[in-house]
Amino acid sequence: MNKEVSKTISWLEVSFKVPSDWELVADSGGITEAYMRIDSPSSVKLEIKWERVKKKVSDFFPYLTLDNYIKSITKDSKQKVNPKILEKGNAKVNEHKAAFYRWQFGSSNFVTLSWVCEPESKIFLLQYTLDEGEDKSSILPEIVKSVSCHNKESFYPFEIFDVSFAIPKEFHLSRRKLAIGKAELYFLSQDSKILVTWVGLANYQIKKYGFLGKAVSNLMSEAVKACDNDFSSLLKAIKPTDNFISLEKTNHPSLPILGKATFLSLDAKLDELSNKIFLVAFKTSSLEKREVGRKVFVSLKGKPEVE
Repeated sequence: MNKEVSKTISWLEVSFKVPSDWELVADSGGITEAYMRIDSPSSVKLEIKWERVKKKVSDFFPYLTLDNYIKSITKDSKQKVNPKILEKGNAKVNEHKAAFYRWQFGSSNFVTLSWVCEPESKIFLLQYTLDEGEDKSSILPEIVKSVSCHNKESFYPFEIFDVSFAIPKEFHLSRRKLAIGKAELYFLSQDSKILVTWVGLANYQIKKYGFLGKAVSNLMSEAVKACDNDFSSLLKAIKPTDNFISLEKTNHPSLPILGKATFLSLDAKLDELSNKIFLVAFKTSSLEKREVGRKVFVSLKGKPEVE
């Protein structure tokens, strides 16, 4: 195998590069732990897991993580075989000291790495599945070199399905719906929530509904209400003939004792370059954060559609 590692995936607070024909096919978690799986056109190739740790752990923790992981795989498997550790060693991942095992289980061969990311208080596990006859030095070093498990910015980059955007680090992905041509991503923080959603085939949708406003009302209102029913008033304010949507509202309680004021914003646009309709809905009870939703919206970008 001699493929170029050129495609960026930024998902669940981790960024890395893989060959252009590999795809994210499964994921879970996003708050206290997370998992994702990336497949080539023919097989499982890459799995990444992380879990938040509440206290400082020793330098031996990655080795313990690897041992426990392999034991759990063996215990849960129906195969009556024992794993064979073929090689042990050390590596570097995003400036962190990592441990790795190259091991065999039945007819399958793996390279599994583990490391602790202190800035994010996470323990990571990355597993690469070797194809038959594939050497661990093929493209795995390039993938490992590309991994970014932390950064010095105030936001996490997200890049998936040719769409990229930035989310403040206080937010974590709580729910998602991913489908061909459509995505709904729900992020939560202690006092705020964000929905980032888009639909593809925008040229067809605009032709069908006539205007952006009508398309958004028909295609995206359910996702917005699922984020929070308080957005209903902003949805009602969308005019069918709108070709750009930027709405906001502050809800004040009738009595101060009933709680804080809440700020809501809803922004949507047609991106002709990527042939997508983008929408960001934002709600917060911290009024000094009222611009967060708009900043996420401005950061949304789609790659040009390939004809």
